Order: sequence, then structure tokens, then C-alpha cells
Amino acid sequence: MALLYFMTERARGKRVKTDASERVVPVHPEVIRLGFLSYVEERRKADGAVAWLFPSVSPDKGRAGIPAWSQWFGRYLRAAGVTNRAKVFHSFRHTVKDALRRGRADHEMREALVGHAQASSVSWGYGAPEMLARFGAAGLSDAVNRITYPGLDLSRVRPLGVPKDTRGTKAT
Repeated sequence: MALLYFMTERARGKRVKTDASERVVPVHPEVIRLGFLSYVEERRKADGAVAWLFPSVSPDKGRAGIPAWSQWFGRYLRAAGVTNRAKVFHSFRHTVKDALRRGRADHEMREALVGHAQASSVSWGYGAPEMLARFGAAGLSDAVNRITYPGLDLSRVRPLGVPKDTRGTKAT
């Protein structure tokens, strides 16, 4: 099981928007199948222990990194034919919440996984350690592993590092 930690590390320039944004999220098996762990390893090889997973939005890019990415994604969506201006990069968060709901993850776990505050529970603690203590890594992983997107066909997506052969199919 692979876990992503979203946590503030001020010395490295890493910050999250709110206390509730600090969290731990298991990586979905389909993302692992598509080569995410290989990508992480490539980033570590390139930049060592201080590697940023997505260098184009690292602190050395300044505050322009994330807004520039968001604007690019908006242009990409429009070019792909998505005309609804309410559909933006942040829409993925709501899509994940819907998928977690379909997968029967309870309300508190859904909110924790997407980094939303728990207004309904005075005893709720924020952050990755609290999530792990409350739900357990296996429980979090089970919820994420049940995420599905009916109708999504990834059969043409090649795992990272798998070359395309000359006929346009996956190499064997």
C-alpha cells in the first residue's frame, strides 16, 4: 500500500491551505498500475531527498506555479470540448467525493480524504496522524480502492515507461 502525505513542511516551502488539508491518502491501485511509483522514483533520482513530486508547482516557481497550472488546465478542458465554465481543476475534488460516496465510504472518511473540515464533530482531529489513528491505513486504503468511475476506459493508457510500438498498441 502506498500513501501520500499532504503536510506542511515550512523549511521546504510546503504548506497546505488549512489544518484540515493536512492528510494522508492511499494511492489507488490503478494509479500505481499506470506507473505512479516509477514516476516518484524518477523524481527522487533526479532531485534526491528534496525532490518535489510536481516540480512545475514547487515553491521556487513562486505563487505563479499553481495558478498557472490551473489556468492551463482550464484552457485544456475548453480545447477538449468541455464548455461548462464551472468545470475546473478543483472539480476533481468533488468528483472524488462522489466516487467515495458510491463506494460507501462514510461521511467522516470522505471529508478526511479530501481535506475538508469536520464541523459536525468536536472530537475530530486534523492531520495525517489523526487520520491514521482514527481510520487505520487499511481502512483508508479500502475506501480509496473502491473508487470507480463507471464508463471510464483506461485501456489505451500506457503505464509510465512502456513504449508504444509502431502500430500504436502497447508493446509486449
